Amino acid sequence: QTNEAVRGLAQAQARTEQRVEQLAQAQVQTTEAVRVLTQAQARTDERLTRVEEAVEKLTQAQIRTEERVVRLEAAIEKLVQAQVRTEEALRELRVTVGGLANDFGLSLEEVTAGWLPIYLDHHFNIKYLTLTRISFKTSGSELAEVDLAGVGKQDGAQILVLSEVRASIGGGEVARIADKLADVEANQTRPTFKAIVAMRIHPTAADVAREKGIELLPYSRISREPV
Repeated sequence: QTNEAVRGLAQAQARTEQRVEQLAQAQVQTTEAVRVLTQAQARTDERLTRVEEAVEKLTQAQIRTEERVVRLEAAIEKLVQAQVRTEEALRELRVTVGGLANDFGLSLEEVTAGWLPIYLDHHFNIKYLTLTRISFKTSGSELAEVDLAGVGKQDGAQILVLSEVRASIGGGEVARIADKLADVEANQTRPTFKAIVAMRIHPTAADVAREKGIELLPYSRISREPV
């Protein structure tokens, strides 16, 4: 019986040692798992740090962008206000010019003589132009009076501007003016630029002017030209 008890104790001891070995191996595996998890956590922390830094940079960039937008909006507002003041000044100038025309008895022709050179400079590159009433010899040696005429320069070459001024005009009157200006043009050595300025233009006038090579200009258009 004693031997049997000893064998039982030996077997129990062996099982205990085996269990201890299994526990030791499990502890090693647990320690390795904890190490792996710790490294993974460290990498996660690094990534989170980089993400936080990137978010901070984006936040700062957004702040700078918003500051630039605010400055741009302020600059645009200043430009808008400047444009409003400019337009108001032009309106006052037109009122002043109209008042002067009434006060001093200036004709539509005389007022056009002031506005038309500015318009032709801006839109047709005709510069250094002064307009006045001039009588020209025609091809038939007769005299033809042109409301406003003068010599300017276009692309460095001299050009003769011939312009008639009317309060209102239709296709028939455009045709008559075209014939007169053609007679004047035929007796000139310089190239010519022909125009008609009118306050009221009948729809029939535009086609005739285009056919005759004449610029048909509403007075309201040339009087809006910035100085």
